Amino acid sequence: MTKPSTSDIKAIMQSYGLDDSAFKGTADILYNYESVVALIELAFGNFDFYTALQHIYKAELFKLIQLLRACKGSALEIKGTITKPKGKQLKGTELSTTISNQEFLTWLEVFVNTWAEREQDGLFQFAFGWDFKQPLTLRRGQAPVFEEEQHPFFTESYSDEEISQIIDYYDKIEKSHPKLTKNGKLGSIANRIVTIIIKSACIDWTQTKLYSLVYDLMLLGKITGKECITLKGFSGDIGREKSQQVRNWLQAFNRDIGKWS
Repeated sequence: MTKPSTSDIKAIMQSYGLDDSAFKGTADILYNYESVVALIELAFGNFDFYTALQHIYKAELFKLIQLLRACKGSALEIKGTITKPKGKQLKGTELSTTISNQEFLTWLEVFVNTWAEREQDGLFQFAFGWDFKQPLTLRRGQAPVFEEEQHPFFTESYSDEEISQIIDYYDKIEKSHPKLTKNGKLGSIANRIVTIIIKSACIDWTQTKLYSLVYDLMLLGKITGKECITLKGFSGDIGREKSQQVRNWLQAFNRDIGKWS
């Protein structure tokens, strides 16, 4: 799979009469993005149904909070593999750095808690019956007189018990998530693109035109299988053939996740 370029996605959309700039302020229905193109790029980010859910809810964030709390007072080492080398760096080699500033690490934990709360989008209220986290209360001034105010961005942190519950919840989902067939994986991506276009662009097209656009976008990503329909447009036999391919993928995806439910 190849992630299509922004310009290529825009060109395909424009060929179908969709201008990304016309949807500013509507695309934030999904994941707080303002661009339909950015959302379509996001749809190519994962090939797997469960990792798509993870992108929204970020189970990894809660493990990071656990790490920051367990290692409080010590330096934090961050390492990764170089994918975009600069200067004398070599692609594929390891790069690491150490953060020892404890005030920064404290605020990093507060930020991760806040980001996790904003990203979960009501999942924990549904799954656990919890209330949403309130804005973080800051105390300013000097003893014995303090003034309290609520921060406009940061929220209250999750307790250790809540984090353990959340991680257990995700572990159970991961162990039971569906194994997608080859066509089911294609259907997973097609389903996300269809949802993005319908909810963000608010179009009222025939299914043939909509699915043809989805096919052409997936063709950009080189994920349409061995037989590629390279002819442009959505009229006549071309549109029907593209539409049928997308329908097959969506049906396979629905069958796969139906076995999970």
